[in-house]
Amino acid sequence: MKKDTIYDLVVIGNGIAAQIFLWNLFEDIKCQDFSVAQISDEKLAPACTLRSSATVSLNGISEDVSPLGNDMRAAYYLFEKFVEEHHPDGVIKVDRHVISTNENDENKLIRRYKKVEQINSPFFNMSHRGVIYPSYLINNDFYHSWLQRHSSKSVDSFNLFIKNIKKNDEGFFECESSCQQVVKAKKVLLATGAYAKIFNGFFYDLTGIDKESKNEIKAGTYLEKEIVLPFNSFYLSIDSYNILYKSNILQIGSTSVLGAFSSAPLVECNEILKHCQKYVSFDLGEIAEYQKITGLRHKAPKRMIECSESLVTPGLFHFNGLYKNGFSMSFLGAKKILNLL
Repeated sequence: MKKDTIYDLVVIGNGIAAQIFLWNLFEDIKCQDFSVAQISDEKLAPACTLRSSATVSLNGISEDVSPLGNDMRAAYYLFEKFVEEHHPDGVIKVDRHVISTNENDENKLIRRYKKVEQINSPFFNMSHRGVIYPSYLINNDFYHSWLQRHSSKSVDSFNLFIKNIKKNDEGFFECESSCQQVVKAKKVLLATGAYAKIFNGFFYDLTGIDKESKNEIKAGTYLEKEIVLPFNSFYLSIDSYNILYKSNILQIGSTSVLGAFSSAPLVECNEILKHCQKYVSFDLGEIAEYQKITGLRHKAPKRMIECSESLVTPGLFHFNGLYKNGFSMSFLGAKKILNLL
């Protein structure tokens, strides 16, 4: 980067919000001449995208029941279209098996899916009531790397942590890093995920003091280990817990804890493991065999995604609040941000 370089746009963040936005930006012919810089620091602000057991599903989400449901449906179809057209690495289509083991959970399934059926599957040690429908598993590393490869040629990347953003006398944004390096831009997009609530505190004068007051940081924790099972991949839901198997990686969880400095206690993770073992036909092993992985997520009010331009400072944009639906809602959010740009 030359000292006097002024980018058309700086994107701060390297998670799924940033990557899907960049994909859509460079798919748009009108934006091909944009000069874009991407700034992130995986050590100080690691992306939740690589620490997530999130999946993509649609069933049970009805149209015109709630704004969130409408957004989730629209996002699912955008994701599905992208997968069918581009066949990205790390996306695996499977049949999700959802079962209940008690009357209370079966009633929840009926309320959501309208009806349940008897499921006889090699994944379970006995027949259960539940539903089966298509879903997508995401191999986070493969998918994220694929997206990076397809945008890297058009983006100048900086491994920096931005500690301050200000507008200079010429009307350009100056993004200052913790090592005093400054990246200038005409516009800035904050795709900072769970760090949005913390990050915006650095420059309240640009974002507004109440910008993140009603938002939450939630730590999601799941268990993971490498194992070879006699199945290619699967997605099982037992009561409120999920078991995912993809690329010889087994994931079990998950739990949520409010706040950025806590994760689920090991005893809670062990209870989930033991509960799931009662119903599956294969050995899940012991808690000591697993890694406990925690990712920080940004939950906005009513779980709605946040795609907006700052009312205080035009040219500063926010793309956050993906929470549990980042792999699909990122497409809808990217579309909304592009319309604002």
